[in-house]
Amino acid sequence: MQISQALIAHADAVPGYVPYAGNRAMMFRSNVLHKSDRLKFKDAYRQRRVSITFLYGKPGH
Repeated sequence: MQISQALIAHADAVPGYVPYAGNRAMMFRSNVLHKSDRLKFKDAYRQRRVSITFLYGKPGH
């Protein structure tokens, strides 16, 4: 985690936060430093979180 904070500080990046909402899709450049927040879901089948990642294009473009 310390390396991530150093990269953010060096790049003069401004961290953002997107609050949880059900049935939401997030699209962003996955080569940008990112992380998921802590998960707080009930331990039941219908309350599960599903993460799906699609990769498009060539790395470095």
